[in-house]
Amino acid sequence: MNDINTGTQSDRARFKARSPLQDYNNRGDVVELLKAHKWTVCNIGSDDNNDDADVYLKSPDEVNNFSATFTYSDGNKRGGLRVYKETPPFESGFHSPSDVFAILECNGDKPKARQKLLSLGYGEADARFSPKDETLQQDLESEDFNFYSDDFTVSPSRLARFYEKQGFIKIDVDENANPIVIKNENKILKPYNVRNKIISFLKNNIRHEDKRTELETLLIKHKTAIYDSFLLLDEVPLQLNRDTKDTIYIPFKNGVARITADGMKMIPYESNELGLFMEVESLNHEFKEFDFDSRQMGDFERFLLFAITGREATAEDLTGDELTTARKFFSMIGYLISNYKDHAQTFAIILSDDGANDEDRNGGRGKSLLTDAIKQVRKEKYRGGDAHATSYIHKYNDLQPYHDLYILDDVPKTFNFDSLYTDITGDIKAERKGTTTETIPFKDVAKFVITTNWAVPFKKEATSTNRRFAEFKFSDYWNNENTPVEYFGKRFFDDWDSDEWSLFFQFLCICSSHFLSVGLQKIDYSKEADNFRAYFSNDYILDTFESIWDELKYKKSFTVSDFLSEFNKLQLSGKDRDMFHRNNARKFIDAYLEFHKLPFEYGAGRKWNSVNDESVNDEISQLPF
Repeated sequence: MNDINTGTQSDRARFKARSPLQDYNNRGDVVELLKAHKWTVCNIGSDDNNDDADVYLKSPDEVNNFSATFTYSDGNKRGGLRVYKETPPFESGFHSPSDVFAILECNGDKPKARQKLLSLGYGEADARFSPKDETLQQDLESEDFNFYSDDFTVSPSRLARFYEKQGFIKIDVDENANPIVIKNENKILKPYNVRNKIISFLKNNIRHEDKRTELETLLIKHKTAIYDSFLLLDEVPLQLNRDTKDTIYIPFKNGVARITADGMKMIPYESNELGLFMEVESLNHEFKEFDFDSRQMGDFERFLLFAITGREATAEDLTGDELTTARKFFSMIGYLISNYKDHAQTFAIILSDDGANDEDRNGGRGKSLLTDAIKQVRKEKYRGGDAHATSYIHKYNDLQPYHDLYILDDVPKTFNFDSLYTDITGDIKAERKGTTTETIPFKDVAKFVITTNWAVPFKKEATSTNRRFAEFKFSDYWNNENTPVEYFGKRFFDDWDSDEWSLFFQFLCICSSHFLSVGLQKIDYSKEADNFRAYFSNDYILDTFESIWDELKYKKSFTVSDFLSEFNKLQLSGKDRDMFHRNNARKFIDAYLEFHKLPFEYGAGRKWNSVNDESVNDEISQLPF
């Protein structure tokens, strides 16, 4: 995809060169040329004193009647020869002056006619890119319409019409943003980088090998003007196919799967029900209707069940709790496939590791395979977690209205989840580099998917933000020592045959239908343990904290200042001196107290107060590591 810039004055000046064929159309003496080829002038139109009156002519083989009429151009009508019936070498119909010259002098060969006219003083040698295109309207009706005319002239108008016929669309995305170009191929849209691709595309449409070198030179010489020809396309709104609250559409090579809570049906792309689709992997595969109740389980579904349950589970031996959790995972997959947006039911999905901490966060649990699965049917924008700096003004520079998913992969421990709240629930202002801001409306904003190997903290007071996140944890069944590739003996997606692809797409249809039936089903996790792991992510931090706690735990009340006073007595050096400070101490204390269920409450006077008179047991057990 590429936005479009206006051309320079020097580029526009190149349009001034005159084509020899067009020049001959304007001032060539066709009647004298016909007479030289033994045609006879029968009479001139009614006004004998008018040099521009119609001329009636008879071919060399005609005895009684005239064969054609030559009409001079007067500015209101196009001049040329009209032949009434087939009269060799002319077919019946209208012929421009340059057509007549090419037929009579060059046996119909326009390139030869052009060269000959150049030698006779018509036109200019570099007259190829011109603002005038006298045959454009006539040529538009031809099935062989190309970006250059029969005399190998290229004009901005002809390029624009050629772009349209080839399915290029200029999208009106925002009144403040430059338009973008997309190529439409049978309702399938492909973002198109004009500056990187259009010259090669035009080169591949050259049909005259004897003129290839000249035309390729022209493409390079006038490339800026060729880019600018896209400015002549009318801007149209992006009419993407959108799912509804009751229906999900997945595009395939042979049609579109229309999925509802009751099942699925294949419908053709010609259906008026369908809009335009972005190019995704599923379009490379054929798919057919199937019975939801008698399908087989494919490798991807087995992989996911193992990741959910932490064991080699089958559908038949799932416990009640495992089945409930699996179904909630399935609803999440359906939610991500659906590009329907509801203000009240829009969430960011967090894929995390169950039991993650700083010493046991090797990843490899299958989170990325799940996001890769959704990418097979929906257009995504992938961003490494470290690359999404929440304070960076251009963080959404390359996010577009046609992206269904915005994947933040492997975000760091310090990632600010709260900063995404307004982006999840409203419009997004995409600050484009070097241009203006584009507002992506809520209905077109991608759904957020965040993966992390860290424990995700939970703030009790941030109730609005918490409602907008749905976390799904992966067990440690899959890891760096036990990978899906080793277990299944193949790489997912890359090594699948058609049967495995079919089982995979069937599973996605099942997930979609399940979501339409029950909505997104969240999983309630105990966040006290997650908060503990998030803050006490390694033994050194925990040991340091507990050395302070040993001095505070017998007090009936204490404050942040009391805690920091004990911390400063440790006289740590270097960066360890900033381990605890006034901005984070309360979070650590609350996480520790809540996880261990210690009898202290934070209240009046900004203190933690003991809720009973008994001393606190100094033996703290059941750590999560």
